[in-house]
Amino acid sequence: MAASEGTTFAATAACFVRIYSKPARVIARLALAITDLMQRLEGMRKIDVQDPMPIMDQRRRYQKQAEELALYLTQTYGAKIRHRPAVDYQMTMLGIRTTCTSGLGNLFGNWIAAAQRKLTRAKALSDLAEFDAKEGLL
Repeated sequence: MAASEGTTFAATAACFVRIYSKPARVIARLALAITDLMQRLEGMRKIDVQDPMPIMDQRRRYQKQAEELALYLTQTYGAKIRHRPAVDYQMTMLGIRTTCTSGLGNLFGNWIAAAQRKLTRAKALSDLAEFDAKEGLL
C-alpha cells in the first residue's frame, strides 16, 4: 500500500471513529442517569402485604412517588413520558425509548435495562475506537 493510500485510509478510519463512537461525556451522562434513577427507585416505598397500611393506600403512595420521579426526570434529563390509558406508558430519555404495560414505576426499570444495554454497546464502541487509534489498526 502506498503512503497516500495509507493516509487516506487513516483519515477515513478517523472519520468513522468520530461518527460512530460515543463521546466520553455522553457515556458518562448516561451512566450517571442510570445510577441516579436506580437509587431513586430503591428509595421508593414498595407495596408490602406485611405493612399495616391498606394495600390501596400503599398503591396510591407508590403511584404518587412514581409521578414525582417522572417530574424529576423530565426536569433533570428532559425525559418525555406519555401515558396511553389502558395501553401503556412510554418514555424517551437521553435518546433511549422504552415502554411498559405494567405501570409507571415499572417503566423506569425498563428504561434502566434498555439504557444499560445501550451503555454496554457504547462503551464497547468507544473501547474499540481507542484501541484502534492506539494500535493504528484502522
